[in-house]
Amino acid sequence: MSEGPVNFGKPLLYITILGCAGGGWYAWQHWPASYDGDRWTINMPHGWTANSANDPADPAKLIGGGPLPKLASGEQQSGVIWMKVVYHGTLDWNIYMTNHIPGTTDWTGDDDIDYKHARQFMYEDQTTRYYGAMVDRGDALIVAALGCAKANFSENKAIFEKAIRSIRCQR
Repeated sequence: MSEGPVNFGKPLLYITILGCAGGGWYAWQHWPASYDGDRWTINMPHGWTANSANDPADPAKLIGGGPLPKLASGEQQSGVIWMKVVYHGTLDWNIYMTNHIPGTTDWTGDDDIDYKHARQFMYEDQTTRYYGAMVDRGDALIVAALGCAKANFSENKAIFEKAIRSIRCQR
């Protein structure tokens, strides 16, 4: 009383098509924005942009920002980013941090990012708290810091840390 082999071809095809469409939509909505500098890259949160700061005193500085996840109240929040490349000779982390971070750090920690020595830091100004890192490329430091309003910083710290850990340098 055998009716022959069961064919799962069409249902499997439909499930595969739905999975690819859903995965494509998810990637379109969540894929990180990246910035490619001269022999370095960083992956920023989805929808962020970075452009030249047009600062004659610091032509290598970049600024930007973009949206962050909505708050529980439904309010849209946004974040900011600044980045720059600092060429160096003998590396003294403390002097470089004092000279090239526009605030006083209240937390620092040594780490390896992309198998290169790095120093992470946090600081704040009047309205914004920043999480950043300085990564030693060998001939230069890649400095990047992401931030948002002080009240919402703890909710977004994981997003900022993920972006900072995505810094890649080529010597």
